[in-house]
Amino acid sequence: MNDDDKPEKHIATLNTGQDSGENASAATNEIKPDGGLPIVGALGVLFGILAIFSWAIIFVPLALIMGVGALFTGRIGWGIGAIVLAVLGIITSPMIIMMLGLSAVLAYFGMPMPM
Repeated sequence: MNDDDKPEKHIATLNTGQDSGENASAATNEIKPDGGLPIVGALGVLFGILAIFSWAIIFVPLALIMGVGALFTGRIGWGIGAIVLAVLGIITSPMIIMMLGLSAVLAYFGMPMPM
């Protein structure tokens, strides 16, 4: 058997942060962005668009939650886009405007909100 016919052996090493180099005192548990797809932000933008053109009462809260989640995961553009679209969904929704207006009128007269 030649050396070319033998299967290669790969040795995996684990970096434990105890190197003997000058970076031994540096923190090794840094969280780095994965560089993957912005799923949370994209869902937030999608829900924001759906909030404008369909049932805002369902999709506005979803867009806001996904937008804040995108901000926390480091997807600033997607998060701001989702939040802006959610606000536009609130502005263009007659149902949400009616609920906000009704609650303001009831609060003005000191009446409890019907559940």
